[in-house]
Amino acid sequence: MKRFAWFVGCAASLAISGWCLDAEAHGGIPRAYSIQFEPGNPSHAIARSEYWGMFVTRDGGTSWRLACSDVFGVPYTALNPSPTALLRGGTMVTTGGVRGMWISRDGGCSGSHDNPFGEASAVDLSTTPDGSSLYAMVVRPDADAGPSGLSSQVWLSNDDAATFSPVGTSVPQLLTNLAVAPSNPAVMYAVRGEGIDPATLLVSRDGGVTWASLLVALPSTDVVGLRILGIHPTDPDLVFLSEALQHVFAAAEPPTSVMVSADGGETMTTIFKGQGAVFGLTFSRGGEEVFFGGPQDGLLRADVAALRARDPTAVKSVSATPVYGLTWTADGLYAGGNEWGASLPFTIGVSHDRGITFEPVMGLCGVVPLACGRNGAPAPECAGAARDYVTDILTAHCGADGAVSAGAPPAKASDGGSPSGAPQPNGTSPDGGASSAARPDLNIQSGCSAASSGSDGAAPWLFAAALVIRAARARRRDR
Repeated sequence: MKRFAWFVGCAASLAISGWCLDAEAHGGIPRAYSIQFEPGNPSHAIARSEYWGMFVTRDGGTSWRLACSDVFGVPYTALNPSPTALLRGGTMVTTGGVRGMWISRDGGCSGSHDNPFGEASAVDLSTTPDGSSLYAMVVRPDADAGPSGLSSQVWLSNDDAATFSPVGTSVPQLLTNLAVAPSNPAVMYAVRGEGIDPATLLVSRDGGVTWASLLVALPSTDVVGLRILGIHPTDPDLVFLSEALQHVFAAAEPPTSVMVSADGGETMTTIFKGQGAVFGLTFSRGGEEVFFGGPQDGLLRADVAALRARDPTAVKSVSATPVYGLTWTADGLYAGGNEWGASLPFTIGVSHDRGITFEPVMGLCGVVPLACGRNGAPAPECAGAARDYVTDILTAHCGADGAVSAGAPPAKASDGGSPSGAPQPNGTSPDGGASSAARPDLNIQSGCSAASSGSDGAAPWLFAAALVIRAARARRRDR
């Protein structure tokens, strides 16, 4: 009941303001839950954290700067799991819950809050690989839509998020997750987020004009819902899913399962059962391998051909390194890491050996505020209390000389706290998939300084819950 009360309380906060304050005094630990490189410009990348804001590099990771979340209307100590997109040309877009979208065209120094959807709200974003098209899952109050009182529709922008147009007709259901196939944007997947009926995956093969529902048999009965982890870069029918929102609640959640479908969602195979949340999934450059993992289960790898053949040994443990966001580039495998520990000294790292070892790319000790004004001054919203707060945290963490201190902030379940669920013998799950047991020794090339990056699943569900609350209020007012 406590975890449900927190969820409803947070949703109520979102319904009012679009963000949810964290109860921890330290205001949350920065994590790279999403690492995105600008299409066509590998020197420009952003890392979205659920706290503090976005970390930005314009020189290929040599230096990183913080665009504090206050610039896009969210207090720096607030939980802000908003889906984010980086478009070709450098435009940054993030959903604003019930408050519309935040769009920045100057690298994060300033932005505008726009709501091109009227009374509706965007709950998730997806882009084409070239960054030219941006899709948004938009939800609006609808008294005839069923238990949630909400209907959903895909909107599309082909002009750098300047304008959006609806695609097809709305679906009288609450859809919380959107993923567009990289090889064929006519194929897209969504997840029904009612939270009261069996979890449902929906597929569209005409660009969101019409949708077909696919009932998914979940491996656990105590599940909030589904989350789309990713779609294969060349096969739009090969889609990966996981249980959603395991990282939001207390530690006594069921182990997260990763599932794969090779037939467009018609059938599902569980390939992994772990101890905690799975945040990241990415594919090797040619799509031959898939990488995924989380803070408790580390990094895992699977051969795609073996997955198609339903080989129960396809998933292999690569490293015990806690990971968050994952992305593959020509330079290697990028991963969000855990800096608050002596053996895990990076917030973003890159691996050139398929995840066996990592080199630090960004550490908090090397981060400075984003230079926006005269003489490199930060944005006005990032000065004052926000700047002092971040400075105090970094001084305590890095020390006056930039060396990582031995102290660490309080552990939280959402930061990969104590593991739950018992691993199975020989590193296998009860149904033959890989488990989180039998990890190799940690092998990380370390260093503090950074001078030497589909959304995790929380935001769409939290925003959707907020919209449900708002729809219920509207119904009461209309009576």
